[in-house]
Amino acid sequence: MDFGSLLAGLRRGAGWSQATLGARADLSQRHVSFLESGRSRPGRAALDKLARAFAPDHAAGAALFEAAGLAAPRGAVGWADPAFAPARAAVARALARHAPYPALALDAGGTVLAANAGAEAALAWAFDGRDPWTAVAPPGVGAGAGVGAGAGAGAGAVAGAGAAPTLYDLSLHPDGLARLLVNPAEVLPHAIRRLKAAARREAALGEAGPAADALRRVRRHPAFRAFEHAPEPPAARTASVVVERYRKGGETLALVALTARFGAPEDAAAQAVELELFYPEDDASAALLARLAAAP
Repeated sequence: MDFGSLLAGLRRGAGWSQATLGARADLSQRHVSFLESGRSRPGRAALDKLARAFAPDHAAGAALFEAAGLAAPRGAVGWADPAFAPARAAVARALARHAPYPALALDAGGTVLAANAGAEAALAWAFDGRDPWTAVAPPGVGAGAGVGAGAGAGAGAVAGAGAAPTLYDLSLHPDGLARLLVNPAEVLPHAIRRLKAAARREAALGEAGPAADALRRVRRHPAFRAFEHAPEPPAARTASVVVERYRKGGETLALVALTARFGAPEDAAAQAVELELFYPEDDASAALLARLAAAP
């Protein structure tokens, strides 16, 4: 993607006019217009100002530098890089301490980076001990592509590259969790909107990342087609949170998800990591999770 298109896409994604971006970046509206149209090329000083305007969105700033053919002020690191070790350690502690309740670490596209023992126990219950990731893996991706590959309690489990299954595959695949959902009309539209937003985010950054891959895959699933165009409920009918209710046999597991991120990220990789922390909605669900976690 050329620099002008990227800048315009990021600006529109932020809901800003050219004048607003100019004011935030200490540039004239005319300068912003020339940068977006390609009539002007950005120098490093203008790039620094634009990156600060989009802060704390480090991924946006890095993408602007890359589109301009310059190195970003901070080198990007990935989840598995040694430089990311302090963040991984913090994530591992957070996941481990959340047990026996399920917790996952995800990237922006829903790829599962790590899971705790509570998540593994809940998935074992949902899939009768079978590897859940094999059940929902895209064609050509074998077993162990997700957190089933030895994630351990809070341990880092880097998901497979490319077409590795994501939380969206797990949620929307007909052999995945959708088959156990009691209230799919309440839960799945939110998951679909979240995935579409992540794919739009990747497109705005000029990337073809895991969210776009997952969106292409899950579009063919019946659950996606059934709920893709479900409207947002009126505000008066919206509950404070969405409760996910799964029923298997005579047991119901009701969960509420809380999403957390690093509060002051200094790198795009840290900013992209999301912790999905699940809490039981009732005492029966809390007791079920405790029993599952204690099982040998």
